Amino acid sequence: MQLLLLVGITASWWSLAGATTTNPGHPWSQIGDGYFLATGPTVPRVYTFPNADTSVLTTAELVSVSQGGIGTSSVSGVLLAGGTGTSPLVATTAPSGVLVDNNSSQTLTNKTIDITKFYGYGVEDYEGYTGYYGGLLKSNGTKFVRMNLGSALQVLRTNATSSNLEWVNNPSGPAGSNQELQYNNAGSLGSTSSLTWDNSNRNLKLAGVLALPTSSDPSTASTGSLKLVNNKIGNREFLKVATRWSGDQYTVQQSLFQNFFIMFASGSSATMTNIGANITSNGTLSHPTATEVTGIMTNFVTAATMTSTAGLYNSVSMFYRGSTSGINGFFMFTRVYFPDNNYNQSGASTGSRIFAGLASGGIANWAISDNPSGHAIGFSRNSTDGGRQDSNWTMISKDNSTLSLSTTTMGFATSTVYDLYLYCPPQATEIAWRIDNLATGTSSEGIVNQNLPGASNSMQAGFNLGTLNAVARNVRAQKFYVEVPR
Repeated sequence: MQLLLLVGITASWWSLAGATTTNPGHPWSQIGDGYFLATGPTVPRVYTFPNADTSVLTTAELVSVSQGGIGTSSVSGVLLAGGTGTSPLVATTAPSGVLVDNNSSQTLTNKTIDITKFYGYGVEDYEGYTGYYGGLLKSNGTKFVRMNLGSALQVLRTNATSSNLEWVNNPSGPAGSNQELQYNNAGSLGSTSSLTWDNSNRNLKLAGVLALPTSSDPSTASTGSLKLVNNKIGNREFLKVATRWSGDQYTVQQSLFQNFFIMFASGSSATMTNIGANITSNGTLSHPTATEVTGIMTNFVTAATMTSTAGLYNSVSMFYRGSTSGINGFFMFTRVYFPDNNYNQSGASTGSRIFAGLASGGIANWAISDNPSGHAIGFSRNSTDGGRQDSNWTMISKDNSTLSLSTTTMGFATSTVYDLYLYCPPQATEIAWRIDNLATGTSSEGIVNQNLPGASNSMQAGFNLGTLNAVARNVRAQKFYVEVPR
């Protein structure tokens, strides 16, 4: 009995000793299994702890900075360090540091930008920048540098090569006195009392020479105004006027009292009106009824016989190309019209010759022969059997020895009005010419410089038509004009 009681007491002690250990079911000296049941998990979970003495974080208190927290329960703005490794972080809405993100709409406040902080970002770091009010930055190709300040009242501009900026003196105000017009005087504003504008009376005053460069025919002018241009005719400059009406252009006549001239013009009598020289004519003259196309013209008709001529020329040789200063050089103009349709050759010993210009030995000779003796310069159109058969007008020049022919681009057509011009400046070594077709509004012009008539040889001026076969042929002229330009 006593033995059974001793066994029961021993078993109870052993059970009590096992229940009071730190790891139930294990000896006191053993480590536990590494898991335990906690509120929440419904099955055993594994939680790993550091192998060191430490405190377990709970919701009972804030996580400190040293524990990896922020040491505060709420923040608004940008977080800043608290100053030490343990102090809580603080927040600000206007930080004093440089904070820039990729938000292009960001507004920076409470900032002072220090130029020296830009070093390494393309801006030169330099000393004493705070003293330059109005300083500007410019690129030198690799970085931005501060421009030197200009002098007082200078202005900034791009240089002449568009490669840099430069300071220059501010342009001064208008030069000169009241009403004087400004002009570029070696790069600066200049003025002169010789060029003024009176705005009250709308007067432009020029006390000097007005030089007009050569220009093409002007367009029509606006209502109530005129256009004046320097316009060449046969390489001679004229002052030309254009009005408000299309086609109403005219050349201002040269000085009649100073320049010598002759003119033959159509009238109502049996001859042409003449000024400055007597007229010698051949063929029969008449004045057909004026038309819109031709106006009033004098008609010259050949006889219906072989080698008959018709035309006119001044009676006395008086025109020279010129070899020395004197009354020489010439400007010639004539307006002619060819009413027939049979100027071309049609067989043996048929056809016609036409000449308008200046020649020695008789103008009519150039209507009889392709190459008569003497000196000549002028317009020619021949269509003869066995000789020249021109489809265009041809320029001829001869120095009494050699004949030179130059084909123009102006075709010859019947029932067409032509204006013919020759211009030889005094003692010239070349003579200019021009042909206008008034029906088509086209022109042809050029220069003759070979085999010119002798400089000291006098010539007559005129035009003639010659018929080879026994057919009466007509030529008409409105005027014939020659001027010595001095």
